[in-house]
Amino acid sequence: MGPPVHVSILGEPRAAEPGVPFKGQLQITTDQPLLLSDLMFTEQGAWDQISLAAGPQMSVDKARPTVVDFEVVTTSPPSY
Repeated sequence: MGPPVHVSILGEPRAAEPGVPFKGQLQITTDQPLLLSDLMFTEQGAWDQISLAAGPQMSVDKARPTVVDFEVVTTSPPSY
């Protein structure tokens, strides 16, 4: 995702451990009101999605960030 959509993980930064579920919250903000469809983690093997508390379509308002709970698991440590 890119502008006008901004996504960040809330809370203190912490490392994901291979094979250990990683739970958190995504904060989604936008520069304009919009409708997101099919939000998901897509990097198979690096980040396998366990759960994502977002429906097939989600409205995001410019004036209010949207927070979404998620849980993923990694099979290999991410390399940035």
